[in-house]
Amino acid sequence: MSACTSVRTARSRISGAYLFDRRLSIAVHNSKFSNFGVSSKPGAVQLRRIEILVGVEYGTDPEKVIELLTGVARDYSELLNSPEPYTLFLGFGENSLDFSLRAWVADFDKYLGVRSEFTLRVHRALTDAGINIPFPQREIHLRTDITGKGDVMDQLPDVQTDGDNDSTTG
Repeated sequence: MSACTSVRTARSRISGAYLFDRRLSIAVHNSKFSNFGVSSKPGAVQLRRIEILVGVEYGTDPEKVIELLTGVARDYSELLNSPEPYTLFLGFGENSLDFSLRAWVADFDKYLGVRSEFTLRVHRALTDAGINIPFPQREIHLRTDITGKGDVMDQLPDVQTDGDNDSTTG
């Protein structure tokens, strides 16, 4: 798998290339290309895989989620049907059942816009199907101090309010 997406410039001594999502550009001295094993592919493929990670609440039918997410990808015309989109059930997360929806976009330059719209479509489909996306929740238990001083709440100073004057006792 190649990290280079496109060659930007090719000169007699140095060539420049964009990497990944075009946030990074590098310049390479041409003498180094023989060390990297670089090959030229006319009409190079511009495919880019999109992955949307989704967590749904426990109690949701995983097979229903897989069917729903994969259907969203198949129905979105900006995504390719070959390679075929698919959804993986990744496992049991701390707060959710975790899935990975994977599909491909044909035009590398449209990746970010297509990914954003794809994510919105996934959210809309989950909402329409009544499938909830959980958020982390924590319970806090206050226990008796092991030093024998009593309950933590008993150790807090009493706060008395008298109009605008607050006073602390204890």
